[in-house]
Amino acid sequence: MDIKHLEYFMAVAHHKSFTKAAQAMHVSQPGLSKMIKNLEEELDVILLDRNAKEMALTDAGEILLQKAEKMIGLRAEISSSLYNIVHMKKGKIRIGIPPVVGTVFFAEIIAGFRERYPDITIDLYEQGTHIVEKQVLDGQLDLGVAVLPVHEPSLHMIPFIEEEMALLVSQSHHLADEEAVSLKDLKEEAFITFNKHFSVHDITIEACREQGFDPHIAFESSQWDFIGEMVGAKIGISILPKSICTRFPSSKVSVVSLHNPVIPWKGGIIYKKEHYLSYATREMIRYLEEVNPIRYNHLESN
Repeated sequence: MDIKHLEYFMAVAHHKSFTKAAQAMHVSQPGLSKMIKNLEEELDVILLDRNAKEMALTDAGEILLQKAEKMIGLRAEISSSLYNIVHMKKGKIRIGIPPVVGTVFFAEIIAGFRERYPDITIDLYEQGTHIVEKQVLDGQLDLGVAVLPVHEPSLHMIPFIEEEMALLVSQSHHLADEEAVSLKDLKEEAFITFNKHFSVHDITIEACREQGFDPHIAFESSQWDFIGEMVGAKIGISILPKSICTRFPSSKVSVVSLHNPVIPWKGGIIYKKEHYLSYATREMIRYLEEVNPIRYNHLESN
């Protein structure tokens, strides 16, 4: 059943005249009559009582008119919704984001995007990088924020932040007044880290192993602020991105630079290659590339 035939039928029903309906629809009267006849043959019903003094709908015609009006209305609604999505007026983006990244770096990106596209909804899901990667691959998320690099070849990466990791210790710790320390100096320390779902956990352990020791993990957490509180309470030390370290009150903790080696920390957006991306998601990607917010917060000594 052609949607255009329904529109012609509705015109005839409303005007109660083939001539007036043909004029309104800008078609010939014989052509319109033929299309209505074809529609009746397709549906195997009589839609119009042509023998009445004034053209009238049959009972089948009344039913078709009701359904056709709903169909045409729904079609218009669908067209309007799709237009809004294509032209970035509406839509939804599902973004997975580790708390450590979102807290410091991603809020201003979201704020700028929402200012430009206020009717695009952003649903945020706080997860560790490893979970975010999996959910992007599984299609549960449109975009993910992750610690780079990711080693899954089917994921595309857009970097937006790079800085260095730093040591966080309590104010009374014996290394608190040092300008910089080596990882080897931390061999006997108790570490407080993010749990295994977070890339920072892996970065810390791998860096220590490269220096010849396995760190003693005293506690693990999924919350960066709780890690800072435990460090301030003298339970252990932690290695975190420098921007996170500087958020803790200096009355409780001290931030010490790391050297030999310097540990880089990079964050970026990931999305699945060769996978359908909604118009809203594509616009977020374009926005990230446009504003180019990548920042490099290296230590002045490097």
